[in-house]
Amino acid sequence: MISARVLDAGATSTGRPFFVMELVKGVPITRYCEDHHLDNRQKLELFISVCKAIQHAHQKGIIHRDIKPSNIMVTLHDGVPVPKVIDFGIAKATQQDLTEKTIFTQYSQFIGTPAYMSPEQAEMSGLDIDTRSHIYSLGVVLYELLTGAPPFDSRDLMQSGIDEMRRIIREKDPVRPSTRVSALRSERLTVSGRTLAIQAKQSQRAAERGQTEDSAQRRLAEEKRKEAQEAREIGEKMQLVASQKSLELARRLYLMKLATADNALLENNYPQARLILDECEENQRGWEWEFLNNRLINAVQQLRPGLTEATFTEDETTIFAVDDKKIVSFEPRSGNSRVILEGQTQIKLITIDKKGRSLAWQPKGGDELGIWDLVRNEQKWFKKTGHAGSNGMAFSPDGNQFAIVYPDGWLLCFEVETGSAIYSKSLFNGILQKLEFSPDGRWILVGGNYEGKSSPGFLLEASTGNIVAKFPDGTVEPAFHPDGG
Repeated sequence: MISARVLDAGATSTGRPFFVMELVKGVPITRYCEDHHLDNRQKLELFISVCKAIQHAHQKGIIHRDIKPSNIMVTLHDGVPVPKVIDFGIAKATQQDLTEKTIFTQYSQFIGTPAYMSPEQAEMSGLDIDTRSHIYSLGVVLYELLTGAPPFDSRDLMQSGIDEMRRIIREKDPVRPSTRVSALRSERLTVSGRTLAIQAKQSQRAAERGQTEDSAQRRLAEEKRKEAQEAREIGEKMQLVASQKSLELARRLYLMKLATADNALLENNYPQARLILDECEENQRGWEWEFLNNRLINAVQQLRPGLTEATFTEDETTIFAVDDKKIVSFEPRSGNSRVILEGQTQIKLITIDKKGRSLAWQPKGGDELGIWDLVRNEQKWFKKTGHAGSNGMAFSPDGNQFAIVYPDGWLLCFEVETGSAIYSKSLFNGILQKLEFSPDGRWILVGGNYEGKSSPGFLLEASTGNIVAKFPDGTVEPAFHPDGG
């Protein structure tokens, strides 16, 4: 906050002194507060800047003698309100001349605006006023900012005559701010007036004490501290409530999933039941989940004893499973089944692509890997990889890539149609058993933690195998959000 700048000063050809000041394009401070609906804290911040400007004038030895809202203009600098004190036309110097010629104030001359004039200024005695008069005028301005009107009505003062005006200013106690606010409330305030009254009530203690800059700053700091404490307490309560509601919602969702899985079991829709049970978070799975999961396993085994490593098609109509050395397809609703292929040794692991076109399989204990064409019902390719014992493999969403990880920390990626290697990487000197493509097929997540042996996780670019990110040791079950993020 600064006073309007003095651009030039001097005297006319007749010897009359003058000075040229900056043109301030703004509005009076009271109007600015009303137009922008400032609360009491914002008003105090603006008022502190005014106090600093008056203090600056005091340090320069200048008494303004007409401090009032219309002489405190608020303008915007880069969107920030900046109040400026203007109209030093009746100011006087306390330590040196304002111009080359001394300006004398005529004895008993009434100078200033009555509604904002201090009692000693209204006295018009032989004693001159000093900086203390400004404190009174600033208090009047603050009174008006907080209550919406000055202590004494300007029209009443002007109609009472000069002597009565001086007597009122010198002898009559102004209405207390709290009383003024109560009176305004009883007169059926408009919406904006009611808001102003509430703000005035919150600040009446400050107005009654006639706070100066230091007291206003202390009050503002205390209000900020209390608001910050209240905000923290409210935030903590909201977090607690949100956490409780989140746990309750998660529990309800879990029970709904179990009910849906139970209905699917009753309807012999085993693929649907398997999908729903697998969607349940591991940290939620209790005895209810274990009960339904065992029912599902027993139901599938009763329909086709000896089946293991079951995986479902995306339309949930067919189960592909391992039956010792054979891979069979099974339709739970119709009971139809057929042998897809039969190997020479026991088969360990199978998976299918989402479109149901290809099936990958791995013999138990061997380092071979095969891809079966489910459409043509023939083998696409079968080859040695140099690695054995995989626990994680997956097709890309479009079915064109196939990736597999091994317990020795290697990741291999192949073209599904030809079996050509796209890349092979040694990621970690330890066990990796989890692999997943992102829904859009751009990324691969790899991780593992087998029998207590910790390993890191990796995020790779699916097309090149380049490592994008590495996660800390103990990354057990990395997974993508369904939206791919």
